[in-house]
Amino acid sequence: DNNEIDDDNEIDDNNEIDDDNEIDDNNEIDDKEIDDKNESDNENNSIIKPGLWVVATPIGNLSDISKRCLITLEKVNKIACEDTRTTAKLLERYGVLNKKKLISYNEHSQRTKIELILETCKNHSVALVSDAGTPAICDPGSRLVAEAHKRKIQVWCIPGPCALTAALSVSGFSGSPFIFEGFIARTSSQRLKRLKQLE
Repeated sequence: DNNEIDDDNEIDDNNEIDDDNEIDDNNEIDDKEIDDKNESDNENNSIIKPGLWVVATPIGNLSDISKRCLITLEKVNKIACEDTRTTAKLLERYGVLNKKKLISYNEHSQRTKIELILETCKNHSVALVSDAGTPAICDPGSRLVAEAHKRKIQVWCIPGPCALTAALSVSGFSGSPFIFEGFIARTSSQRLKRLKQLE
């Protein structure tokens, strides 16, 4: 694969993701603050189990990433990326880049790459990310997820941005029900033909 990233840089093990502020011992803390603190600690200390983690990443604005997404991407053993360069940019922005974790997986990936990722999932954690949004929605990641299910490999989802639901939310349609056709034909004649079939 041409999109592989070299292994020059290693992540500093001391570079933790922690948004909690230090608390002055003289300040009173109500029960809600304690519960929120404990929940945050549980997230940071959560164990990432072996299997395939489908992780949604921001669409356009990198600030739209969730804390759980960052924690997952920091803790998994490997990250299967549509484009390693795009994912590296995101991880570097938040100080959790470890280039050794990144492996490419996209529509051009050979069967051997799929086998390698699935074999890794048996005993280690692998995150699946696309360039933007939720993987496996009109995306080559769906092949990997389907194969994981066939082999009884556990699949988890870290929810987040999705172009489909983002577009639906501002369309003015009720969305109940709605049909998702995916990418329709590129040529005008074929596109119009398909749209008429859907009327």
